[in-house]
Amino acid sequence: MKKVTECIKNHIWVIYLILFVFMVVRHASVKLGVADDIWFLEQSKMGLINYTQMRIQTWTSRNIIELVMLVLLNINKWVWIILDSGMFVLVLHSLRRIICPTKENDGIITFFLMLVIMLYPFGTFGVAGWYATTLNYVWPLALGLYGLSYIIQIISNEKISIAQQISYVVASLYAINQEQMCALFVGFYALFMIYSLVKHKKVPILAYIILVLSFIMLGYHALCPGNELRKVAEMSAYYPAFYGFKLMDKLLLGVLSTIAIGSLQPAYIIFVWNIMLIYIIYKNIKNKGQYLLVGLMTFVTFVVSVSDRYCNHRGFYQIFNVFNDYTKVIEHISLNMNVCLIILYFICILLISFYVIKTNLGNKTMFLSFIIICAAFCSRVVLGFSPSIFVSGTRTFVNSYFLIVIATFLCVNSRKLESVL
Repeated sequence: MKKVTECIKNHIWVIYLILFVFMVVRHASVKLGVADDIWFLEQSKMGLINYTQMRIQTWTSRNIIELVMLVLLNINKWVWIILDSGMFVLVLHSLRRIICPTKENDGIITFFLMLVIMLYPFGTFGVAGWYATTLNYVWPLALGLYGLSYIIQIISNEKISIAQQISYVVASLYAINQEQMCALFVGFYALFMIYSLVKHKKVPILAYIILVLSFIMLGYHALCPGNELRKVAEMSAYYPAFYGFKLMDKLLLGVLSTIAIGSLQPAYIIFVWNIMLIYIIYKNIKNKGQYLLVGLMTFVTFVVSVSDRYCNHRGFYQIFNVFNDYTKVIEHISLNMNVCLIILYFICILLISFYVIKTNLGNKTMFLSFIIICAAFCSRVVLGFSPSIFVSGTRTFVNSYFLIVIATFLCVNSRKLESVL
């Protein structure tokens, strides 16, 4: 086993190549020219400047993303296939840099990260058109994780070249043009600045630059006239009841839909999280009570996740019915028994998870994993403020999925992490 691990560690590029080829084959087999891609290709005839001006005024603030998309739509499909496959490799590379700053266990963790990426439901990225979905979700994810990996590089005291610094700024500019990733950048870089000021009494200039850019972009997202007009149009088309929702209603909508949809989906990463908890118990205190707690939690999450497939059975139907109302448009939100059960279910999972992490790995790892899980949760909860919350489907969970991946593998690699922090 040790020889295999060493072999993988010394040939990381092979893992990158395997993932790249796998993704090229997947991309080459999909049918292009569908859904929103058709509309974007037609609109590109008006010219990039005219198109951008029109979109700012009528629909969206994702103008950097859409400009790149229009260029790719008008050239050979293989350019998109190669670049998009490369973005999946960049996701792997960035996850590896975030999770393995000391390069300990680097090879084996990189291999498992590759499997996690391969197992992600690829069809999710073609629902609204392959170009439209990947450039709005995969690219911000890949470039966003790359931009966030700068934080780990600074904490690890690695030297950063001028070329790398420029690449971080360029990658971050694209990533923060997507609202969810922009909010994540503001949160993570603000926390990093606080950490740097407390521990080192100074903050790197590049961190200031990226945080300022993130705040500017966040303001642009909030003030862009097109976003407000789109919201009105989407309320009329998809969610008329949204007109009457107050701030707390929207927040509850985001929270409940995130827990409900996330619980009913076959979210393999949740079971990977549970396996991680069992692993850290085994490697540390080997407490039977904790084994029982995590085993019970795993059983309950499994039953909930399959309840929609067996809802003709009375018991499964009752479980499914608790969550189902919040996976689709709901006219009125009130604090009823189902809402209380959903929130209690989620709180119990969090309490068990972080109790196990704290008692086995210590406060630092627990605090860091808690921040990342909160970011994963909030990344989807913010969709509660959009009337297209249910139209966008499960692709809005992509950032959450990979943040949970980060938290999971950071716990596995916690001893090396603690030495860096």
